[in-house]
Amino acid sequence: MTEPWVDNPVEPNPNAPDADRERIPNLAELWERGLLEEALDPNRQLIPSGMGSTFDKILGGGFQPGNLLGFVSAGAGMGKTAFLHQLADAWATDSAEALVKGGKVRPVVFVSEMLARDLTIRSLARLSVRPGWLLRNPSGGGFLGGSTLPRGVEALQDARAYAERFKPAAAFLTVVDRRTKLEGVDHLGRICETVREEWTRKGAEVETVLLLVDPIHRILDTRYQDETPALGDAVGQLLDITHRNKLVTAFTSDTTKSAAGGGLREGKADNGNSLEQEAELAFRGSYQLLHLPDYALALRVYPEGQYGEDVKAERDTSDEWATRYAEIITPKLRWGEVGSRPGFWYDRALFRFRPARRDGSVE
Repeated sequence: MTEPWVDNPVEPNPNAPDADRERIPNLAELWERGLLEEALDPNRQLIPSGMGSTFDKILGGGFQPGNLLGFVSAGAGMGKTAFLHQLADAWATDSAEALVKGGKVRPVVFVSEMLARDLTIRSLARLSVRPGWLLRNPSGGGFLGGSTLPRGVEALQDARAYAERFKPAAAFLTVVDRRTKLEGVDHLGRICETVREEWTRKGAEVETVLLLVDPIHRILDTRYQDETPALGDAVGQLLDITHRNKLVTAFTSDTTKSAAGGGLREGKADNGNSLEQEAELAFRGSYQLLHLPDYALALRVYPEGQYGEDVKAERDTSDEWATRYAEIITPKLRWGEVGSRPGFWYDRALFRFRPARRDGSVE
């Protein structure tokens, strides 16, 4: 349903002067039509990210329909997919619980270059706290050497048990993997609307749909010879369907310029730039990549030697030795407190982010 203040109050008149035909309501008129009440609504319900209260704070309390989030790092393997995938699972879980209680649901459409099978392993590794490599190859030697079959069989049994628990949430998660041929960004909008209509027909009240595109290159127009204008065009189209369909949309991208110089990857800059400046450089190459999203976030590894002793102790004793501390830098953020930076433990073996404070304690 369209808000009354969105509609242009002037009916098109082909015989009217151009100035009247193209008239846009002024701000006072929009206020009279409900915009002021919407802006200052004391009962506004923001949507938690599912990634911890600190992260919600930098989002200004959470998401709203119409929000667009850009998420980058200086290269592959930093955990962008794992972060968005964990967010997708959290929203799907919340929707399954809300359906039982008669609350609003928020289905998820996850567009990925990965196969749905591999995403399933990641979800179940995170839920069962069993390393993904063990679920993928339960009889192989893995990183431990020798046969792991007894441990692997136990891990598979745990994963199946968690799959059964997660199944109601999985009904809210639509995976558009690399086997699905996409016909432009508008195709994504139609997929989201189909998901919304399906749940509405089932009697659920759909608050919004979460659209996650990982990476944004999955929907680039291949007619472009240069990736930069293709990126900008894709972000602009994502923003359009986000507003038109009242979605919450997030996309990932690697840096498009070598200017970042690996600074984000190593958590330090060798060119004198601040870490915030390095984060902005990760967005270079496309004006739209940085400026169109409501939030522009960059993921980096927390600098070696600059975390608390508790952090170092937990990292050094991790039985999977794959845990590291990550941090979100915010080169552009519309609502959160200035300087806010959420930290996370990222366990690569489990594809799991755990919100953490600077002193190393888990949130």
